[in-house]
Amino acid sequence: MRPALVVTWAVGAALCTTLFVGALHGDWLSPAQAAYAYGGTFAAITLGVLVWRRRPDSRTGPLLTAMVFAGILPDLDTVFYRSALAVTIGLAATELLIPLYGHVVLSYPTGRLGGRAERVLVALAYVYAAVYALPLLLFYSPAQPHDQRVFECLPCADPLTRVGWYDVTGLRDALDKVLFVFAVLFLGLLARKLIVSTRTQRRISLPLLAAGAFGAGEYIVQYSIFGTQVDSWHNETWFWIVTSANLAIPKNTSRSSQGQSACLGSLTTSSMMIFSISGANAAMAVPTIATLKAAIASRLCGFIQ
Repeated sequence: MRPALVVTWAVGAALCTTLFVGALHGDWLSPAQAAYAYGGTFAAITLGVLVWRRRPDSRTGPLLTAMVFAGILPDLDTVFYRSALAVTIGLAATELLIPLYGHVVLSYPTGRLGGRAERVLVALAYVYAAVYALPLLLFYSPAQPHDQRVFECLPCADPLTRVGWYDVTGLRDALDKVLFVFAVLFLGLLARKLIVSTRTQRRISLPLLAAGAFGAGEYIVQYSIFGTQVDSWHNETWFWIVTSANLAIPKNTSRSSQGQSACLGSLTTSSMMIFSISGANAAMAVPTIATLKAAIASRLCGFIQ
């Protein structure tokens, strides 16, 4: 395996372990939730690396791996709210999942966007992610989110990039409405992709398209009920829905890729088992990369060994 892939996999394992331990120590998640979120994410990162290794000429592997990372990087500013670096990284990646999610689904299986409408929507989604993050990085204070004179979280660190203070609540609400429009347009492109596909193409891509539709659909439901994105840290029902939606893309990418679907169930179960067992004693929940690799290598169908 190429060194870049090994490093990517190792960084993913370290990030998932760090967030798992931090979420338990800070009582942000229950052991079951933390094991599902970060064990499942570790399995998804591993899958992305496997796709990348098996199909180096396709962009699907790198995109899928980046999408999984983008799904958990925003957790840093919540779990490690006292760290200015963690807050900065988390805020920068707040909506990075959105364009990568669309990019992976709409470009599958080649990793290249075929139609003009797909290219325009994904490009606008990347702009959206940047526009959403920039005010947070420059003006948002987690300690004083709504009033510069009122501290709502005294120990919360400000991002390293902050240059001033501004209440960005109104801007975020407006951008959430834009995301609703993106979700609707995304569903439309998925429907068109399905309609114009041949029977063979439809059979290959249907699991992934269904997963993409589930992710967009759950956000539309969120917005319809709450008028904004739900806080899944404090809403257990939506935690399971949102986390499952994020993990559905790598899971169904494997189903759409021959030779990998038989490995994924065992891989996910093994990863969650490692994190669940570690969760019994959070103080010892720092498995090394070698330990993680040894524990799941026999289930990776020979790809990592």
